[in-house]
Amino acid sequence: MLLPLYMATEGSDRTGNSRDNRSMKVFSKEMDRIPDPSRRVPKALPNSCPAGFSLVELLLVVSIIGIIASLAIPSLIESTKAANEANAIAYMRNWTTAQELYKNLKGVYADADEQLTNLGLIGKGSSDSHGYTFSLDNPPGSQYTWWGRAWPNTPGGTGYRYFFIDNTGVIRWSTTGQADANDPPL
Repeated sequence: MLLPLYMATEGSDRTGNSRDNRSMKVFSKEMDRIPDPSRRVPKALPNSCPAGFSLVELLLVVSIIGIIASLAIPSLIESTKAANEANAIAYMRNWTTAQELYKNLKGVYADADEQLTNLGLIGKGSSDSHGYTFSLDNPPGSQYTWWGRAWPNTPGGTGYRYFFIDNTGVIRWSTTGQADANDPPL
């Protein structure tokens, strides 16, 4: 309990009666509890942990990222090659449909991608994309047969297989070089 300030004078109270020093001691103890604004001490931050990461923590994180990357990147490269091959197969299947439509319109098979592209039967600029190069190799004016090939731009890098297709619509493949009509079908 705080004593009133009128007891601050030693030896008297508000009625003028003298008091012993005990009341002054109680009062001074109570005054010690009141904080002095001139002696304020800055409070510590709630998180008094050191800021930043240690070198060991950073090395650990970098090594974990390196391990994950070493596992993920090879499978990413392989899946890119598989996607390139799937795109080449899809493009060659489009050739079959486009060639038959071209023959119905013109009476002969097309001997170049440009002829199919000019009629809108295949997409523009798609004959040399996604890691493969495509080529129609049939003689001009052919009414009975056509064939085409696809090969990786960088063998082993953008794809492993070489492809061949003809008027039968069967796609054949080879890993040793240009595919032809004697190679196994897909």
